Amino acid sequence: MADKPKSLPIVQVDWTDADTATAVWEKRDHVAAEKVKIVHTWGVVISDDDERLVVVGDYDPTADNVNGGSIIPKKMIKRVKRLGTWKA
Repeated sequence: MADKPKSLPIVQVDWTDADTATAVWEKRDHVAAEKVKIVHTWGVVISDDDERLVVVGDYDPTADNVNGGSIIPKKMIKRVKRLGTWKA
């Protein structure tokens, strides 16, 4: 198991969301007209590699547990803005 981090970046990520257009029967032209959505995620970065950025909303440093994670493919990211640093 990796050592607990001493600090973690706090970020805002603006990214293109892959969306499920429908879960019920809808008119084809309505679904075809759906636009790509840019969404915004705020949180603490716990992993960053060539393929993905992992951001969580909650971090319990005592137990080294996280909650509310988003695994965002790098190809979908438009911008990452650093907002600060969480420090142990």
